[in-house]
Amino acid sequence: MTQQTLVGRPLPDDLDPSLPGLASALDPARVALQFEHRWPGSGHVSAISACQPKHVRWSPGVDCVVTYGLQVESGDGQSVPTIGVVEVDPGGVRHRLFAADDLLPGLAHATDPTVMSRWLAERLRRSVERCSITPVTYRPGRRCVLRYELSGDGVTVLYGKVLSDDRAVHLASTVASLGDSLVPALVGVAPEWQLVVQADAGSHNLDSVTASTHSPRMLAELRAGGRLLGRLHGCLGAPSVCRTLEEDAGALGGYLLAAKRVSPDSAAFLAEGIDRLRALADPASPSVPSHGAFRLNQVQLASGEPRLIDLDSYCWAEPARDVGNLLAYLRWRAIRQPARRVAVSKVSAAFLAGYTSTTPTPLHHHRVRAYEAASLLKIAGRRYRRLAVDEWERVPIVIAAAIERLGASVGRAG
Repeated sequence: MTQQTLVGRPLPDDLDPSLPGLASALDPARVALQFEHRWPGSGHVSAISACQPKHVRWSPGVDCVVTYGLQVESGDGQSVPTIGVVEVDPGGVRHRLFAADDLLPGLAHATDPTVMSRWLAERLRRSVERCSITPVTYRPGRRCVLRYELSGDGVTVLYGKVLSDDRAVHLASTVASLGDSLVPALVGVAPEWQLVVQADAGSHNLDSVTASTHSPRMLAELRAGGRLLGRLHGCLGAPSVCRTLEEDAGALGGYLLAAKRVSPDSAAFLAEGIDRLRALADPASPSVPSHGAFRLNQVQLASGEPRLIDLDSYCWAEPARDVGNLLAYLRWRAIRQPARRVAVSKVSAAFLAGYTSTTPTPLHHHRVRAYEAASLLKIAGRRYRRLAVDEWERVPIVIAAAIERLGASVGRAG
């Protein structure tokens, strides 16, 4: 069995017989050469100076799609960041740039500096001399986040998001209903381009500040983040779909095939966790406006005032769903970095102290544990779908933590 490297991790070359040569096709050095020799965009490219894998989605027997952060060196000495995509399926290997996405046709306009300079100038009611556009994150066929830096009447930074189908309209409606005290201000929406643009919410988030020493200021910011989530859960909110524990349990089944390909024992363990989770689907607490995918990096800090970002997963759900998801990702951090377990515990306590000081209704801790378990099982399943080979050995630990939380959830109402 030969091995190639994906983000410094050994990937078995025969992992998926339906996708022969998968490891070689995804090797960053090989990907960089392919983009250099057959550049799919406009202009001349002299070299790809950096090629960093960003996101992996492996569907066993069907395809594997990986995005890469590329640093492109042009003949005139300019260095420009962009995102390349490698798609592998039984028919072969294809390379493209992120903007060539049939499911996100709005990217053609949202990444055009001339078009966006004019459009943003109209919304801001100011002159825009130059519009620099940088892709931040990209999920093929689903969404792309773009950073706009405008010059003219001073320098302004904005963030745009191109979303599949009509989700941009829904996001704009959500942002408008929540208001500037909860989320970055809405700049504008272009339904025909699938685009929604918001103001900058600052260069730091709660996830980045917790990586440093736990100072009184950091703990205060965590408590402010907890109050922010509590305010979201306590507001009127815009109408949206309702997410349930039963639905979350059903979605986890999508990870089983990849788990079976890598580790049948872990797949059986994962299936056991899913079955236990389904048994706890009812009774549910009343639903409230919810972030939908809440983690510390969804709280952005601007001049000390926190704001929620990435509301495209906004829904109505039990309050425990957002809180459980946050606690699961913090627990995952402690599993990966055992030396930081005490620090992670302090982070959780500070955030929850802020949250409980704002919400009039106490959390149902048995439901928090159930949702935390659901998110832990999702984290475990994603290690396989994302080909995170160096984390595969931790998957049984994550599943065990989920099952432990489910055991604590049974018959408890505290």
